[in-house]
Amino acid sequence: MNPEYAATFWKCVDKAMRNAGVPTYKELALKAGIKQQRLNEMRSDMQLPTTIDAVAIARVLGTSVEHLLTGTPDVPYPQAIREIADMLVSLDTQQLDTVRKMVNGLASGR
Repeated sequence: MNPEYAATFWKCVDKAMRNAGVPTYKELALKAGIKQQRLNEMRSDMQLPTTIDAVAIARVLGTSVEHLLTGTPDVPYPQAIREIADMLVSLDTQQLDTVRKMVNGLASGR
């Protein structure tokens, strides 16, 4: 593995933590569901996390895994869209279908 990828990843994590208001790796680990010791080891040893852990970290920080790995800018989504997406996760299939129909109606001007 190229160590530059890990260095970029952790540098981008540091910046994303500041932007997301996540002050410590302890808090990041807690919110991402990763053991703090494991997170600290990955960072200090310049290791890339597993795909599952990278996705969890990116979600907590409101960014993409691609951004964390490459440093390329994310397409910014308004906070309102993130909040709506978080609410949609808890809906069942029928409720999601209702929401989809409502959004389609709004988008088409009906």
